[in-house]
Amino acid sequence: MILSYFQHLDFYQALQRFFAELNIPVNYLTAAPVAAPDILTSTYNPKKPAFQKMQDVYLLGGVDDAVFQHQATQLDAAQLKQRQYEGLLIFGVTLNSNGKLPTRTQMADITRAFNREFHYTPVVVVFQYQNVQSPHPPSLPEGKRSPSSPSPSGRGAGGEVLLLSFASCERLPYQQTWREGEKTAKVSMLKDVNPARPHTGHLKILEHLRIERHGKQAISSFDTLYKYWQTVFSVALLNKRFYRELSNWYFWALSQVEFPEDAEKDNEVRNAVSVIRLITRLIFVWFLKEKHLIPETLFDPAALRDYLKYDDCTGSTYYKAILQNLFFATLNTEMRKDNPHSRQFVHRQYGVQSFYRYSRFFHDPEKALELFQDIPFLNGGLFECLDKNVGMPEEVRIDCFSDRPVNEPCLKVPDMLFFGAESEVDLSDVYGDAKRKYETVRGLINILNSYKFTIAENTPIEEEIALDPELLGKVFENLLASYNPETQTTARKQTGSFYTPREIVNYMVDESLIAYLGNCLNHDLCDGSDSHDLATIPSYHGLHENHINHSSDRLRHLLAYTDEPHQFRDAEVAALINALHNAKILDPACGSGAFPMGMLHKMVHILSKLDHDNVRWRETQRQRALKETEQAFLLGNKEERDKRLLEINAVFEENASDYGRKLYLIENGIYGVDIQPIAVQIAQLRFFISLIVDQQVNPAKKNLGLLPLPNLETKFVAANTLIGIAKPQQMTLRNPEIDKKEAELRQVRQRHFDARTPQTKVKYRQADARLRQELADLLQKDGFPADTTVQLAHWNPYDQNVSAPFFDPDWMFGLQEGFDMVIGNPPYGAELDKKQVETFYHYFDRQKNSASFFLEVASKLVTKRGIVTYIVPKSLSFSEGWKKTRELLTHYNQLHILTDISKAFENVLLEQIIVSYIKTQKDHYQFSTGEGWGLEIRIISKTPNILAKEFDILPVYIDNVKYHILEKIKNRSIFLSKISETFRGLPFQSKLTEQGEPILRGKNIGKYRIYGDFDRIDLSPDLGHTKKIENVLKPKIVSQNIIAHVMNPTDRIIIMATIDNRPYLTLDTVMNTVLRTQDYTLEYIVALLNSQLAAWFYYWFVFNRAIRTMHFDKYYIGKLPVPQISVSEQQAFIALVDQILAAKQQHPNADAHALEAEIDRRVYALYGLTEAEIALVEGQA
Repeated sequence: MILSYFQHLDFYQALQRFFAELNIPVNYLTAAPVAAPDILTSTYNPKKPAFQKMQDVYLLGGVDDAVFQHQATQLDAAQLKQRQYEGLLIFGVTLNSNGKLPTRTQMADITRAFNREFHYTPVVVVFQYQNVQSPHPPSLPEGKRSPSSPSPSGRGAGGEVLLLSFASCERLPYQQTWREGEKTAKVSMLKDVNPARPHTGHLKILEHLRIERHGKQAISSFDTLYKYWQTVFSVALLNKRFYRELSNWYFWALSQVEFPEDAEKDNEVRNAVSVIRLITRLIFVWFLKEKHLIPETLFDPAALRDYLKYDDCTGSTYYKAILQNLFFATLNTEMRKDNPHSRQFVHRQYGVQSFYRYSRFFHDPEKALELFQDIPFLNGGLFECLDKNVGMPEEVRIDCFSDRPVNEPCLKVPDMLFFGAESEVDLSDVYGDAKRKYETVRGLINILNSYKFTIAENTPIEEEIALDPELLGKVFENLLASYNPETQTTARKQTGSFYTPREIVNYMVDESLIAYLGNCLNHDLCDGSDSHDLATIPSYHGLHENHINHSSDRLRHLLAYTDEPHQFRDAEVAALINALHNAKILDPACGSGAFPMGMLHKMVHILSKLDHDNVRWRETQRQRALKETEQAFLLGNKEERDKRLLEINAVFEENASDYGRKLYLIENGIYGVDIQPIAVQIAQLRFFISLIVDQQVNPAKKNLGLLPLPNLETKFVAANTLIGIAKPQQMTLRNPEIDKKEAELRQVRQRHFDARTPQTKVKYRQADARLRQELADLLQKDGFPADTTVQLAHWNPYDQNVSAPFFDPDWMFGLQEGFDMVIGNPPYGAELDKKQVETFYHYFDRQKNSASFFLEVASKLVTKRGIVTYIVPKSLSFSEGWKKTRELLTHYNQLHILTDISKAFENVLLEQIIVSYIKTQKDHYQFSTGEGWGLEIRIISKTPNILAKEFDILPVYIDNVKYHILEKIKNRSIFLSKISETFRGLPFQSKLTEQGEPILRGKNIGKYRIYGDFDRIDLSPDLGHTKKIENVLKPKIVSQNIIAHVMNPTDRIIIMATIDNRPYLTLDTVMNTVLRTQDYTLEYIVALLNSQLAAWFYYWFVFNRAIRTMHFDKYYIGKLPVPQISVSEQQAFIALVDQILAAKQQHPNADAHALEAEIDRRVYALYGLTEAEIALVEGQA
C-alpha cells in the first residue's frame, strides 16, 4: 500500500484516495474545512490541551447501506446530531505542531468528543500532524537499513515528518433505557503512521482494512463493514497473531540452542528458561528502541557486516558480540561520556562482567564501541550477567558472558535464529497436533520488525493497535506453560498458571481500592498510622450505611476514566493521597506482574485526578524523606538529607508528571512474590518500562537526562509464598539489638533501591549480606530454631537464579504489620507435602486445589480490615471439598464481593469467581454480588451474609426477590438430609460381565423412568461389599449426576430422578437415596426433586449457577428443603407420580407433561409462591 500521496495532496483529497483504495464507498461532503468549535458545538473544551491542538476539521462523508448500493444520501452534520443515522461518519482532523507529538490520550479525547457529539452515529477520525525527526529514525524495511541509509523522506520545513493516526470508538447501548443514542467506550488507534516510510506492522493493519466488494468475502453494508473494522482494530487478535509466530520461533529455538549446564542439569528446562529469558530481554530492548534509546543499526544485518566478523565456532556471533554486549556491558554500565573508564573491552578484568567481550568478533573493536556509545545506562537487575564466582573453583556459568575461547562451545544461539529467512519446521510433536507438521518460522529480529510496538500500556478506555508491554506478561504466561520448573515436566496442567485478562485485573483492582480507600475515608484513618486498625475507631460501628455508599459512589466516579472533576472535599483529598502513600499491596503469586501493574496504573490515575500538578504528592515525598533522614541530620550528616531532597526535585521537575507518581508508589508499597525467578524478573521488567515511558530525553544532560532505574530486588522476590518460617511462640523479652539491626537492614535496602551506580549497588549488597547474618545470629540467640536462622541468613534477594523455599514479609520486605491489600490469581496446582499442610494450614479440606492455601495465607498476611481479592475456581462457592475454606471466609472474615465470571480464561475449562473479603468479623451484613459472562463485569445486588452461613454456599447473584422465595421455601421445611441417607452405588466398573444381574448406570436414569440397555454383573461371593449391596437392594430413589449445560446457561439445572422399586443394583455413577422415616414417601420426595422449583432452587442455592457436570452426592441432594406435611397430605403427589411411572414403564417416551405440570402447581402451593414468583422460577418474568 502506497501512502506517500498524503505528503503532496490536500488532506481532503488524500483521504478520498485512501478510502477509494480501501474499496470503501463514501458519500462525500464538502471539501471545505471547518473550525473545531463549529462542529463540536457541545463537546469542544478550549481549556483542554487536546482541543487546543486542533486546527481544521474535515467532514469527509458517511458510509451507509445506500452508498453501498450506489445511491446518494443527503447528509447534514447538524441533523445527524439529532437523529439516528444507520451509517459511519468519517472526519479528518489536522493538529498543530508545537514540537511535541500529540499523545494517544489527547487523540482519544478528540475521538470520544466526536462520538459524543454524534451520539447516534459511530465516528472514525483520521488525524494528520507533523513531528520533528527523532534522534534514531523509525524502522526501515527489513534488510535495507544501514548507517549510511538516507533519513526518511516526508520531511516538512524545519525537518518535520508528516504522520497520520486512525481512531475509532466502540459504541455501547446505555444501561438506562430512557437515554437515546449510544455511549462511547474504548478508543482504538493506529498511531503515528509515517506515509513516507510506513512501518511494516502499520501496513499490515491498513491493508486489512481493504474490503472485498464481490465474492464470498464481500462486504456490502455498513453493519458488516463496521463489525469487520472492529476486528481489524482488535489488539487481542494482533496479540494472538504475534504470539503464534513467537511460539513457533520459541519451540524451533529450543532445538537449536545450547546453554551451560551450570544453569540447570535438565537440558529441556535449561533451554526453556534460557530462551524465555532471551526473549524477555530482547523484547524489553525493543520497547527501548521504540523510545529511540537504542539505534536501529544493532538490528540491521546489512549494517552489521561492516562491524562483525562472523567467526564464532557455534555460529552465534550476533548473540554474543551484539546482544550480550548490549545487555551486560551497555545497559548495565554508565555511558562513556559520563564515565571515561566505562564501556571498554575487557583487558585484565577477568570476572568483571561490566566490560565488553568478544573483541575478536569485530573488524575494529574501537569502532564497534560507537554502536553502543549513545545508549543510556538504565540500571535494573534484568541486565545483570547471571554468571557467578567467575575465575573461582565454584564458578557458575549461566549467561556464559565469557571472552575465553575455551568457553565458546558452551553457548550456542545461532545467528539464523535472529535473521533467518522463512522456512518450514515440524512442530507437531511439540504441540501434540498433527496439523502443525509444517509451521513457518523465521528470525526473531525479522518477526519483531514486522510488528508495531508501543511503550505505553493500553488502558480500558484507549488502546493503540500495537504490541504494548502487557504483551510481555502474555508471552511469559503462555511460554512458561510449556514446562514446570517446580516438577521439571512439560505439562501445562501442572503449573495452573495462565494470564488474567486485563478487564478482570482492572475490575479486581478497582474493587480492592474502593474498599481500601472507603475504609480510610469512612473511618478517618489516613493519618500515616501504621496500625490501620479500624476496629479501634469509636465511631466505626455507628457509621450510617448511606454515608458508606455515598463514599463508594464517589470513589467509583474517581476511579472511572473520565475527565470529570473529582467530588471530594479538600480534607478528603489529603486523606486519599495519604492513603495511597501508605498503602501496602501484595500479589503473592505475581507471575508476570499483571495485578501489581494494574494497581500502579490505577493509583497513578487517581493521583492525577486528585493532584493534577503533583503539589501534594511531591510534598508528601519530601516529608517522608525528611522523616527518614532525620536521624542522619541529627548525627550531622546533612549531606545525605540534602541529596535525597535534590533527588526528589529532579524526579518531579525533569520528567513527565506520572514518573514521580509511579516511582514513589513502587518504592512505598507495591510488592510481588512468585516461586519462579524468571516470573519475578519479568514483573520487574514491566515496572521498568512503565518508568521509562515517562522519562524525558535530553542529550545535553548526563545519561541523556534519564534517571537510572530503581533496583526492585526487594520489591519483587522469588519465594514460596505458601511456606512460612518457624518462629518461637513467645518473644516477650525481645532483644533490642534485633530491632536496631532490622532498622539498619531496612535502611540499606532503601539505599539499594535508590542506588544509581554499579559500585553503589555492590556496596549495599555486601552490607545487606553482613546484616542478614548478624540478624540471623541474634534471632537464634533469641530462640529462633537454628535451621530457620540459616534459611534467613542464606536468602539473597539479589540472586536472580534462586527461589527461596519460604516467605516472610518481615524478613523480606521489612513489613511487620502486614498488607492493606492482597490481590492476585493464585495457581491451582501448587503442591505441599502433608507435614507442610499440617504445620501451616487449618482450613484445607478434601479438594486438592492450592488456591485454598492462598486464601488462608492471605488472611494471615493482611492487616486488620485488610482486603483480599482473588480469582479462584467457582467450586469454592459451593463444593463440599471447599467447605472449610468457606468457613474461613464466612466465620472469620467479612465477605465483600462475589462475582461470577464463568469461563474467563480461553484455555481453562474451570469456571471462576472473584472473591473479595475483609479481615474482620461481623454478625449481620450484606455483601455485593456481580456477574460477567463476557468480560464486562458489573455489580448487580446485595446478599445477606446469613444466607452463606445457612446454606454453606457463597451465592454469586441473589437479589431480594430470589431471597424472598428462598425464605418461603425454608419455612415449614426440613432438609432432605435429615430424613434420608444418600450414597453412591457399587465400585464394580471393572467387574462387569455379559451375564448376571442387571446394574444401572447414570445413563439408564431419566426423569421418572429407568430405560435403555443395562450392564450386568455376576454377584459371586468374592465380590465383597456385602453390606453395601444390601443397602443398594432396597426401594430407593435413584438419580444421576447433574448434566453440564455450558453452551446454553439457564436458570435451572436438569435433575434426573426416579423411584427404583424393583430394586436394581447400581454403579457408583448413580446416587441412591433411601428414607430413614415413615413420615415421608419416596413418591413425595421424587416429585419434589423432579419439580421445576427444585431445578431452580438447586441452580441458585446449591450449585450456584455452575454450568458444568456436577456430582449429585449426599451433600448436595440433602440440601433440598422438604415441606413438612403428613402422609395423608402426600397422597395427591403419590397418585400423580404413580400415574407417571406407570405411563413411562409402558412407553419410556410417554408424554407426562400435564401430570408434571400438576405436580409443579402443587409444589408451588406447598411453598406458598405467588403468580409473579412462579413466573420468575419458570423463566417467564
